[in-house]
Amino acid sequence: ELGMKNSITRMYQKGDVVIALNGQGKTRATTGILEIETTSNQSVASLSPKTGLNSIYLYFNLKYRYQELRDLTGDKQRSGLNLKLLRNLKLSLPPIELQEKFALLVSQTRMLGNKQKESTLEIDKIYTSLIEKTASA
Repeated sequence: ELGMKNSITRMYQKGDVVIALNGQGKTRATTGILEIETTSNQSVASLSPKTGLNSIYLYFNLKYRYQELRDLTGDKQRSGLNLKLLRNLKLSLPPIELQEKFALLVSQTRMLGNKQKESTLEIDKIYTSLIEKTASA
C-alpha cells in the first residue's frame, strides 16, 4: 500500500479491460480482461465498462481492432498509445441486451472449447494406453 502511494501505480478492478499503450513487436494495443484486482504502471490503460457497456463485448471490439489501434501511432516509431487517443476512439455500441447475448455466446463457446480439449486429452490417454498394451503383448 505504501509503495502504491509513492508511485504512479494504479489499481485496476476485476472485469476491467486493459490495453497495452507501449511496446514494439506485438505488445502495443494488445488487450485483455482482468480476472483479478491488480495494479499496473502507466504503460497500461484500464477501461472500466459502465452501465450500457459489457466488458466482454468491449474486449473483443478492441481485440479485433488491434491493427487499427496500432496505426493510430504508426508502426515505424516507438511512440505509444495514450488516453487521449483512446478517448477519441469511436465505438459501435449495440443495445446492452445484444452485448450480453454476445458475451453469453462467447462464454458458451469457451466452455465447449475447454470440453473439447479435455476430451482430446482423454482420447490421447486411451490411445497411449492401448499402444502400451499392444507393445507389451
